[in-house]
Amino acid sequence: MRKYVFVLMCAILILQAIPMVSAQAQLPPPNYGLMCGGELEIDVDPETSTPPTDVMTCKITNDESYSLELSISSELDLLSAGHDDSIVVGANAEEEFSVEILGAEDRMEPVTLVLKMSTEVTKTGELDYSDDEPKIHQSIVNIMQFAAFTFEPQQIDRDEKLDDDENFVVSYIMTNEGNFVDKFTVNTFAKATLVCDEDKPVETASGASGCVLTTPVSDSCNEELTFLRKDKDDWENVNHIKVRDLEPGESFSVTFTVSSNIDNASCWPTDSNGNSHLEFTHVVRAFSQFGMNGWYDSNDAWGQYDHSPIWIERTVDVTKSNDEGILASAVPGFEASYILLCLFFTAIIHNRKSSLY
Repeated sequence: MRKYVFVLMCAILILQAIPMVSAQAQLPPPNYGLMCGGELEIDVDPETSTPPTDVMTCKITNDESYSLELSISSELDLLSAGHDDSIVVGANAEEEFSVEILGAEDRMEPVTLVLKMSTEVTKTGELDYSDDEPKIHQSIVNIMQFAAFTFEPQQIDRDEKLDDDENFVVSYIMTNEGNFVDKFTVNTFAKATLVCDEDKPVETASGASGCVLTTPVSDSCNEELTFLRKDKDDWENVNHIKVRDLEPGESFSVTFTVSSNIDNASCWPTDSNGNSHLEFTHVVRAFSQFGMNGWYDSNDAWGQYDHSPIWIERTVDVTKSNDEGILASAVPGFEASYILLCLFFTAIIHNRKSSLY
C-alpha cells in the first residue's frame, strides 16, 4: 500500500513540473492588415471651406478563416479624429471605416501634423482575445496656407485730366489677410488708349463689322506717363515695388505720383486750338506671391476672391499746349507777320529815342 501511495505522489510531482500553456497563448497572432489613405489637407480659407475638415478612408483586410472584432483608436496633436470605436471583419473579408479630422478653425496657422491610427483584435470568432501587437498606420495632416489681402485706396479712384506737366497722387494700403507670412507686389503703368483704325476694317465670324485697334501715335513720340514713388521723405522714379514679407494682419502703404512730363508730343492728335491730346489707360496692379502660384491655374477673374490679384484701371486725359502761342494757333501763318510787325515798332521807338538826344 505504501508503495502505491509513493508512486502516486511521484506522478503528481512530475505532472506539476510540466509547464501548463494555455490554448490561447499557443495560437499565432491573427493575420490581418490595416491601410489608410494618403495625406490629408485642411483648407482653412474662410472663402472656400466651411467648416474646415477632411476625411480619410481606412481598410482592414482579414486573411483568417474566422471573423475578427477590433477596437479603433487614434492620436493627433492640436486636432482630433472622428471615427467608429470598433469594427467586425468577416472571415477572409475586408471592411472600411472613415476618419474625419475635427477641430480645425478658419485662419489657423499652417502646420504639419501626424495622425496615428491603431487597431487591436478583441475577439477571434466568438472567443475573447488580448492583442499584444496592435496594427498602426501613420498619415500626414496638413493645415494649408492660403493667400488673402486687401488693397484699400486712400482717394476716390476716378478718371483724371492733366494739362502739360501737371500730376496727381494715388495712395493705397495693402494688408495681409492670409494665415501666414506672404510677399506682395504693387506695380503701375500707363499706355496710350487704343483707338479704332478706320483704314483697317475687319469682319467677325458672325458678320459684324469692326476695325483694328491701334495706338494713335508713332514710335518717335513719347507715350508713357512718369511715375514717382514716395520712399520715406524722398521720391524715386519707379513703377514696380516688391513689398517685404508681411505677417498676417500687417499693412504696408504705397504712394505714386503720376505725371505727364512728356518731352515730345509732336505726333499726337491735335484739337482745334493746336494742342496735342492723348488719352492714356493707367493701371495699378497688386498681388500676393503665394496667391499668384495658384491663380494662373484657375479661372478666377481679377479681384474675384480675396487671394486674386487686383487690377485698378483709370483713364488719364493728357493735353500738351501748343508752344507757338495762341495767335499762331488761331491764325496759321500769322507768326511771320507778327514778327515783322514787332520789328517795325521796335525801329520806330528806337528812332524816336535817338531824335531826343
